[in-house]
Amino acid sequence: MRRIIFITAAFVIAASIVYMAATWRGGATEPAPPDLTRVLALLDITPSPTGQLSTPQIVPLPSEVQPTVAHPFFPLLAGHAGLQCVDCHVEGVERAISADCIFCHRADDIHNGANGSDCATCHAPAGWQFVDFDHSTIDTQDCVGCHQPPVNHFPGACTTCHLDTTNFNNASFDHATLNGQDCVGCHQPPPNHYPGSCSSCHLDTSSFLNVQFNHSNIGTQDCVGCHQPPPNHYAGSCSSCHLDTSSFLNVQFNHSNIGTQDCVGCHQPPPNHYAGSCSSCHLDTSNFLNVQFNHSNIGTQDCAGCHQPPPNHFQGSCSTCHQDTTNFSNATFNHTFPLNHGDANGVCTTCHVTNNPPAYTCTTCHNDQADLVEEHNDEGIFDLSNCVRCHLDGEEPDDD
Repeated sequence: MRRIIFITAAFVIAASIVYMAATWRGGATEPAPPDLTRVLALLDITPSPTGQLSTPQIVPLPSEVQPTVAHPFFPLLAGHAGLQCVDCHVEGVERAISADCIFCHRADDIHNGANGSDCATCHAPAGWQFVDFDHSTIDTQDCVGCHQPPVNHFPGACTTCHLDTTNFNNASFDHATLNGQDCVGCHQPPPNHYPGSCSSCHLDTSSFLNVQFNHSNIGTQDCVGCHQPPPNHYAGSCSSCHLDTSSFLNVQFNHSNIGTQDCVGCHQPPPNHYAGSCSSCHLDTSNFLNVQFNHSNIGTQDCAGCHQPPPNHFQGSCSTCHQDTTNFSNATFNHTFPLNHGDANGVCTTCHVTNNPPAYTCTTCHNDQADLVEEHNDEGIFDLSNCVRCHLDGEEPDDD
């Protein structure tokens, strides 16, 4: 536009000079002033009080894809850096284009004009998302005039909590102004929460986790009215065990109140546990590991009826070795056959080759089977399966 005005003005001045020269050559003593109306009529130009052309003129635009011509009126920077001439100068017409954002971006205004037409008050040319707003200019207008609060938000004035305009998460509320209103008026309690007044427990308004409750106010109401017991919990009254209301883990129970009820009514025994009455072993109700059992009550029942022997254990009766019922490791065995017989030297597998007493064999050493059969047959002995029956100490019996 400036270029057109400059060219037009230059043309008018040039025409005036030519006109005055022609008049002076014709003999006039003094050149007459130019007829500006006539000159403008020749140029088909109508004077405008605004200093702009009433009819936009067609001007040639740079042919480059990204022109490098100076554009001081409206710097093509940031978000405008990629603009082409024809993006604004449609059909090559030099138009009177305002520098106000709203001139081109009226359709982009999500505020629908509610915040005025000066977008640059908040937005930078780099992009709409780059916002810097001076909240001191909004006077008494509340945040909700521009910002959308989340679902189920406090319905009061935003400035009641949000004083920091740079960060919504930095909120501070003076709960002293509630005047008896309960927390549930603004805060949503979690599922299965205590249905009573929030202020009965929550006295610290800076943290919901800082809870204190005076259990003396509940009278005879049991704990299960507010607290959910874990699965397979004792079905009786909570206060039978939980006397310390500050910690559920601090439990004390008077077992003298259960009468003849057995432990298994409340406690789950471990797998493969003794199937008899718990009280037969557990007399100390403060510690399950403190166990004592009167084995004289089992009669002729063998240890294996309750205790599982280790692998490759002696297959005979437990009581053959285990006489001390307080300690399995204290075992004794009356081995009537000499342990140092022949080449045995106390090695059990010399005779008990399968490591499975009481099975034994003598043929490990006495391996001349034909000689053994002939010798015993001469004595009228034909059953050689139980040598110890005759050789109790491993020696040959007297012939008489």
